Amino acid sequence: ATTAIGIAGGFPGASGGERRVTLWGEAVDLMAANYVLGAGERGFDELSPTAVSDADASWAHNEFLQLGAEHGVPALAAAVFLILWLLAWLRRGEVMSTLALPAGAAVAALSVQATFDYVGHFALIPMFCAALVGTALGVAETRTTGSRAGRPSRSTPA
Repeated sequence: ATTAIGIAGGFPGASGGERRVTLWGEAVDLMAANYVLGAGERGFDELSPTAVSDADASWAHNEFLQLGAEHGVPALAAAVFLILWLLAWLRRGEVMSTLALPAGAAVAALSVQATFDYVGHFALIPMFCAALVGTALGVAETRTTGSRAGRPSRSTPA
């Protein structure tokens, strides 16, 4: 939604966002021109006129548009599917744990932030989010199966 508003004309009263909207438009153009395989890794900063002329604009300031521009629509669809699947998985009743809510919030927050900035290019941010989700799923698995790390529960006699 944020990207659509920006491409359609921006936010009322916003200042300094013209370059970001220009980058989004260039990413959409690259994605349209190379929709199956994309422009290739680092293709955006080599083919975007704004990125070529401004070293600070090497990224599209939208992870999803950049992914689509560099790796094609199938990669973009796979990333969106993965995010939606993670959120649905964390919401499932048997997976609920004390960490499911913060993990889901982290995935949602990272996804929203990724629509207007290049947070995925800072490795620590998605790694922390992945660790939180993995921990939440591991805690939930322990609760539902009664075992830890694939070992049988101690409460069952051997």
